[in-house]
Amino acid sequence: MLSVAGKIAVPDQFYFNLDGALLNAREDILDCLASTLRSHAGCGVTEQQFTEHYTHHWGVSLNELLQGLSGCSVAQAADLAVEYHHVCEQRGFVKTLVSEDLHELLHLLDRNGAQMHCVSSYIPDPDTLLREKNLHRYFHGIVNTMESRTKFWHQQLTGIEKQKACIVSDRAIDLQYGVVQKIVAAAVTWGVDDQWDLGITTPDVILTSALECKRFFIDGVLPNG
Repeated sequence: MLSVAGKIAVPDQFYFNLDGALLNAREDILDCLASTLRSHAGCGVTEQQFTEHYTHHWGVSLNELLQGLSGCSVAQAADLAVEYHHVCEQRGFVKTLVSEDLHELLHLLDRNGAQMHCVSSYIPDPDTLLREKNLHRYFHGIVNTMESRTKFWHQQLTGIEKQKACIVSDRAIDLQYGVVQKIVAAAVTWGVDDQWDLGITTPDVILTSALECKRFFIDGVLPNG
């Protein structure tokens, strides 16, 4: 990442992790997973084990996540994935929130001509969710992937002009991919992974507030720059 006097060449393509960097969807995802697993006979996972497994195995495919949580077969996990999608559709993402600061950030990026994309692994219909939150109009691409996160990034970002792209995420696995591929990796600290775990991936920048996001994404000013 080019840096001169505390400033960088501002990317013009942004890839946001939907369910952490943009929306706080963790509780809804956990509730939908728990409801799905209650239909699976013999699944004796405690609430603590359930939450820890989700936190530590985030980024695997939905089928792999469900198989690990339930101890079921590959075929049963595929059936549970279908049931999970049904539960999400019926229940909705009622606890998921978006801050006014992020609304403003996306508005500014859009006004500056940035091309924005977002990706989720465990929100089956992110397009509808973003419409409900009045964010849909900002995005050129909205994707829910059934693949593992790393495989998705490899498919999505192969052939792009990497110096102009930026991955924005609260999860270390996304940022690690960006660092390895020499794509700008911007960590945000208001999601699931804490600042220590994010820092281990050596992202280009760690952003702790909407104000830092605005200064970095709009003006290319690094924190403390």
